[in-house]
Amino acid sequence: MEEKKGFFKKIWRILMKRKWLTFSSIFVLIIVIMILRGGKATPLKSFQIARGDVVSEVTVTGTVKPTQSLDVAFEQSGRVSKIYVTLGQKVSQGDPLIALDSSDLRAQLAQAQAQYESQQAKLNQLQAGTRSQDLAIAQTALDNAQQQAQTSIDADYAAARNVLRDAYTKANDAATSQISSMFDANQATPRVTFDTSAAQAKIDAGSQYAVVQSELNTWSQELQTLTAESSQSDIDAALEHARTHINACLTLFSYLQDALNGSSLDATTLATYRASFNTGKAELITALTNITNQQQAISAQKTANDTAISAAQKQLDLKQAGSASQDIQYQQGQVDQAAAQVHYYQAQLAKRTLYAPFSGTVTKIPLNVGDIAQPNVTAISLIGSGAYQIETYIAESDIAKIKIGQDAHITLDAYGQGVIFDAKVVQVDLSATTLDGVATYKTILQFSQEDSRILAGMTANVTIESDQKTNVLYVPTRNVIFQDNKTYVELMANKDAATSTQTEFTAGLRGSDGRTEIVSGLQEGQYVQSD
Repeated sequence: MEEKKGFFKKIWRILMKRKWLTFSSIFVLIIVIMILRGGKATPLKSFQIARGDVVSEVTVTGTVKPTQSLDVAFEQSGRVSKIYVTLGQKVSQGDPLIALDSSDLRAQLAQAQAQYESQQAKLNQLQAGTRSQDLAIAQTALDNAQQQAQTSIDADYAAARNVLRDAYTKANDAATSQISSMFDANQATPRVTFDTSAAQAKIDAGSQYAVVQSELNTWSQELQTLTAESSQSDIDAALEHARTHINACLTLFSYLQDALNGSSLDATTLATYRASFNTGKAELITALTNITNQQQAISAQKTANDTAISAAQKQLDLKQAGSASQDIQYQQGQVDQAAAQVHYYQAQLAKRTLYAPFSGTVTKIPLNVGDIAQPNVTAISLIGSGAYQIETYIAESDIAKIKIGQDAHITLDAYGQGVIFDAKVVQVDLSATTLDGVATYKTILQFSQEDSRILAGMTANVTIESDQKTNVLYVPTRNVIFQDNKTYVELMANKDAATSTQTEFTAGLRGSDGRTEIVSGLQEGQYVQSD
C-alpha cells in the first residue's frame, strides 16, 4: 500500500511540473487511483445462530359473557307495584325481584276461601251415625288397607338391603379392582403412578383415593349392622349414606379422568387404563341409579299406602258420621271443588311476583313502578355469579393447535394492553361455524379468577399458548427459505463474509414470535445472511 501511495505522488509531481493538470488528466488520475487502491466488497448483514425460546401462539378476538344469563318475564300483563332490587344488585336464588299489582286477585282469593269454608261447614253438618254393618265393612276395609301397606313397604325395605349390598360390591370393584393399577397405595398418601400435565388433578386423585378407601371401609361396617330386624329409618339412613359413599367415588373418578386426559402414557397402556376407568365409572353410575330408584320406589309406595289408607279412613269417617254415603260424597266433591278454586287463585297470585331462578347479579330493569308489564317481555335481566367466560371463534387453520386446558392471556379493550388476565380453554366445539365464508370453531375460555373489572360484553383479545420450545437453536423465520418442502438459509463463512451459501437444515417449531427452531443441519455460533 505504501508503494502505491509513493507511485501516486510521483505522477502528481510530474503532472504539476509539466502543467498537464487538465480535466482529462484529472479523470485519468482518478482511474489510476481506483486501480491502485483496489475495490473492497461490502460485507453482508448477518445473524448469529443462538439458543432461545420459540413460542407458538394463536391470537383471536372474543366477547366476555357470563356463565349464566336469563331474561325474566311475566306470563300475564299487569301494572308494576313493587321492584325489590336495583341495577347491579347481587341476589340469591329465590329472592323476590319484581311484582305486579294483585289487589284484584287477593279479593278473588278471599272470596274463594270463604266459599271453601262454607262448603266445609256443610260437610261437617252431615256428620251423623250409620248402621253397625256399614261401620264394620268400613273398618275391615281400613284394616286391609293398613295390612297391605305394611306388607308392601316391608318388601320394599327388604329389597333395599339387597340393593345396598349390590351397590357396595359395584363401588368397591370400581374404586379398587378397576383402577388400583393406576395408584401406588404403599405410601402415607397414595399417588397416581403415571405422569400427567394435569398436576393438580394428579394430587387430588391421590388424596381422594385414600378418602374413598376410608369411605368403603365405613360403608362395609354400616352394611354389617343391617339385618332383617333393622328399622325403616335405619335403612333410609343407609341409603342416604350409600349415596354419599358413591359420590366420593365419583369425585375420585373425576380427578382421575383429568389426570388421564393430560397423561403421557403410550397408546396401549392409556387404552387399557381408559377401559378399566370406563368400566368402574359405569359400575358407580349403575350403583347410584339403583340406590336412587329404590329410594323413589319406597317413597312412591309410602305415598300409595297413605292414599289408600286415607281413602279407607275417609269412608269409615263418613260411615261414623251417620249420613248417607252418597250425600257425604257429593258434599266432599263440593269441598274439593272449592279447595281447587282456592289453589288456583293462590297459583295466579304467586305468578304476580318474579323470583331469582339462580344466584347472580341484576343487569337490566327496563320497567319502573307504575309501568304496564307485557306478557313474555323482559321485566328483569340476570347474569349468574362466578367467573366470566370468553366466547371466540378460531379459524380452521389454527383449531388443531387448541386443546382444552391450555393457558391463555387476555387483554380487554377497556383497560388496554398493560392489564393482563389469565384464562384457560374449557370448551371447543366439534362442529364448525361458518363466519363470513370461513369455517371456524366456537371456543370457550374461563377466566382463572373473578375480577370486578370484568364485565359482560367487553371485547377480549385472546392469546393462547399452543406450543413452546425452550433453550433451542433458532433462526429468524424471515431468513428461512421454504422451497420444495425443504428449508434453507444463506450460510456465511464468518460475520464479515461478502458471500453466502444456501444450506439445507431441518426445521422444528415455527413460532408466532418470528423464530423457527433448528433441529439439525446448523450449529450454534454460525452466521446466516439476514435481511
